[in-house]
Amino acid sequence: YYNSHENEHFSKGQLLFGLDKAKREIQKKDAVFLVEGYTDSILMAQNGYANTVATLGTACTLDHLTTLSRYAQQMYTLYD
Repeated sequence: YYNSHENEHFSKGQLLFGLDKAKREIQKKDAVFLVEGYTDSILMAQNGYANTVATLGTACTLDHLTTLSRYAQQMYTLYD
């Protein structure tokens, strides 16, 4: 698990792990699964849920939601 301090190049409150890979599938299904960490995202994709992204161990922020709203109308949140 990568738990780095935030800096001007790395902001956990804005980044979504896997969005680059999941973007097309999210748009196709008009839905996204949001999970808590990158391991969860990888496991979801390996099990057929390619429209999954992850926050980086942080709470979901307005920036995350704003980004996801560009790609899908539905969001399913699966946090531990």
